[in-house]
Amino acid sequence: MDCRSLDLQKDCDKFKIFTNIKDFYKSNSEWLDKPKVDFNQWIDSKNIDKRYVFDLLWEYEGDSISSEIQSHIENIEPHDLFEDSHIIQMGGYIDMGEIEWHECKDVEVEIVSDYAIITGVIIVNTDIQGFGYNSARDPGDEKYPFVGEKSIELDMIFNFTINKEGKPENFEITDIETIR
Repeated sequence: MDCRSLDLQKDCDKFKIFTNIKDFYKSNSEWLDKPKVDFNQWIDSKNIDKRYVFDLLWEYEGDSISSEIQSHIENIEPHDLFEDSHIIQMGGYIDMGEIEWHECKDVEVEIVSDYAIITGVIIVNTDIQGFGYNSARDPGDEKYPFVGEKSIELDMIFNFTINKEGKPENFEITDIETIR
């Protein structure tokens, strides 16, 4: 310690001088760790499991999940889902019915200071109808004739952060797998 540090310490008793980070942390660990300890206790009290996450997403992210599903379905070609039909790879579209939420699985919680990152998979089902483009149609024929209908399952991998307010933040779907 040089003499300037000693002079400062003599001049003001409100300062405490540390010569290394280890001593600083040791002296202030209770204060520095308090948010993390409080948050850990809060997380433990919430019993975050697949049912808790399912309900949380239903309440706060239902619209964004529906929008993501709609976008995903719009980007699927009918011939990808209706292989046994007479569709050739010339386009078409898929109509989607009601979305049925089934379950949430593979939920993991990683605590990072005063918030947590929650990841998992949400499984939904929907009925779809396929309409394929008819390039060789006769007058009066449908431009997009019906080619089939089926129920499909969508497994959506998601993540979001949560803090003590209890609402999901930074929600994102990182992948959607279509199960035929």
